[in-house]
Amino acid sequence: MSFFETERLIIRNWCQSDLPYYIELNRNEEVRKYFPDVLSKERSELIFDIMQNEIESTKLGLFAVTLKDGSFIGFIGSLFMQEDTFIPYSPFYEIGWRLLPEYWGKGYATEGAQGLLKYMQKFNISYAYAYTSVHNHESLNVIKKLNMEKLTTFHHPVYRNGEQVLFRRALHDTY
Repeated sequence: MSFFETERLIIRNWCQSDLPYYIELNRNEEVRKYFPDVLSKERSELIFDIMQNEIESTKLGLFAVTLKDGSFIGFIGSLFMQEDTFIPYSPFYEIGWRLLPEYWGKGYATEGAQGLLKYMQKFNISYAYAYTSVHNHESLNVIKKLNMEKLTTFHHPVYRNGEQVLFRRALHDTY
């Protein structure tokens, strides 16, 4: 089921044929550079099922993303971040993206995230948050293009290069 489209992308729920691509995405050292580790096939399968169920029940989550020609490129979406003693301002709705490297630098993450922010306005959510490593210049560029406000930097002991930067954007006019 497709939830929204952009000029070049289809944002939809996962289907079983996406699982090998999702496993590949999570095994890729370059993709996982700023995460604690790469994911095993078993961990990816478990998370895959959780993501499908979350989208089916809430209509929000980490959505599969394809080009309009059907090529799988990764995921873009939001998830509710529970209160975390290491992450300021939590709990909140976090937005994020993860694309296969061959699709980096083409504007897909920005385009999909812009569509996601518009889609999230349908829900009773005041703000979308994003955080990433202070060294992840690619994601920081996407966040900048989304006009997100920098809130703070913080150290998260689970992440490689533990220093993270947190951003926020209102989903509705605040005046």
